[in-house]
Amino acid sequence: MAAGDSAQAATLYRQALEDDPEEAILWYKLSRALDKRKDVDGEKAALQKAIALNPKLAEALNQMGYLAVHEDNPAQAESYFRAAVQASPSYVAAWVNLAATLASEAKWDEAQKAVAQALTVDPDNAAARQLSQALTEPHPAS
Repeated sequence: MAAGDSAQAATLYRQALEDDPEEAILWYKLSRALDKRKDVDGEKAALQKAIALNPKLAEALNQMGYLAVHEDNPAQAESYFRAAVQASPSYVAAWVNLAATLASEAKWDEAQKAVAQALTVDPDNAAARQLSQALTEPHPAS
């Protein structure tokens, strides 16, 4: 992956999984290689396997939330992002993703709390600061 050869990386991860099919991190790494290959179905299947093996693998939960957002399923995305921040309360990207998803659902108070948590963890996070600023602007009534 570091060399930019996602096809080779996917092949190597699959080979490693033949030897150790119960290793959640390998499934997650395979999902990242498949993401680079634009294989959404394969990526999703690998993430689901990683989460089944380790339900607290925050990075996999966050990525499943990201995929749910792109499938226009904010409720499912919210569920995955909540699981990610529960699994890893210091995971700023997941807090920002949760806040953005909550905002897209017009859950303004919850979105502000989530972005505030992101800023508590990392006060200098640019994405969290930008989202926090956006959430202070007036919003249409739900």
